[in-house]
Amino acid sequence: MKRNIVVASIFYTIVFSILFLNSFVSNILGYWELALFVGVMLIAFKVLFGFEKDRHRYIKDISLNNLIIILSGFGLFYVLGLFIGFVRTDMIRTMYGFTSIVLPLTLLIFLKEFLRYQMINKFQDNKWLILFSTLFFIFLDITGSIYGVFSRHQFQIFLVMASVVLPAISRNIVASYISYKVGYKPNLVWILVVMLYGYLLPIVPDVGDYLMALIKLLFPIVIGLNVYRFFDKRKMEVPLSYIKRRTWIGLTGTCIFIALIVYFTSGYFKYYSIAIATGSMTPNIYKGDVVIINQKYSLKSLDVGDVIAFKYADRIIVHRIVKIQETATDRIFYTKGDANNVMDDYAVYPSYIMGTVDYRIPYVGLPTVWLNEL
Repeated sequence: MKRNIVVASIFYTIVFSILFLNSFVSNILGYWELALFVGVMLIAFKVLFGFEKDRHRYIKDISLNNLIIILSGFGLFYVLGLFIGFVRTDMIRTMYGFTSIVLPLTLLIFLKEFLRYQMINKFQDNKWLILFSTLFFIFLDITGSIYGVFSRHQFQIFLVMASVVLPAISRNIVASYISYKVGYKPNLVWILVVMLYGYLLPIVPDVGDYLMALIKLLFPIVIGLNVYRFFDKRKMEVPLSYIKRRTWIGLTGTCIFIALIVYFTSGYFKYYSIAIATGSMTPNIYKGDVVIINQKYSLKSLDVGDVIAFKYADRIIVHRIVKIQETATDRIFYTKGDANNVMDDYAVYPSYIMGTVDYRIPYVGLPTVWLNEL
């Protein structure tokens, strides 16, 4: 045992030195390089200490519980987006985004969590080595982000601390706890989602740096409390079948809920939803209503009296067609708000049109309008 402690101390000294150099001297470790670095560490750890087999119970149950918690959180996260707006994430649709971020980051997470499990369980009787293991993974997560940070403005230092360092501390403490209690597989479920969702989903809520930092800090704590609560219930002999049934019901409902939000707000599918910010279409469409736009419309089928959504001067406008001008090569539309006395003083060309307004949901968009006005 003493030999293992000495060897582990040398091992940690070497890896911490490498990360220290990368953080403060020369930032050369990108995602691919970090994945290779962790892979080499795994091989070295195997040679020096050997691997522990994953014999933990409740792996599937904790994984499902983590999944339902994270999807429920994302449901609330995307509901928030309905009020404050969304931004598109286009990186994944490029080969550069996939090969330089998504693929190496996924590999890095798998290698890192397996290495964490081996470290935590091999040294589970030595609290100092468990502490050093957790510190190593925190350092690993922040190494690229803190390079040169102390030469920046004080505000930038604070932003990096709030958005990168503190969430990394929270995430890795919880991941180490779960790895110790259950194994590495439940960590893969929630960490992959947390780290990759911004590259895989077409839109994300535009919450800003400060609120995002708070969410990143608190969300792992919720995951950790959920795992603690699971084992607390087992002590009280709550039937496992009851826990599983509740988990599957919640998981299914949450997945459907998130899918509907992404479907109606991303703009990539047939229907698209927007909140009406003015009363120009009163009394047929009121301020604060949400309208459903059919993007798969036929240009030839548009007629006087149809309500359309179109972009003009960087705004989305929902007005009614009152006049159509046919040319040899095109159809030009003229529109008017139902509450307006005069026709709009511009023409609407086919390239402006987003779709036809097929349905209206009263008052649902009021919070969005209020927040935009504020």
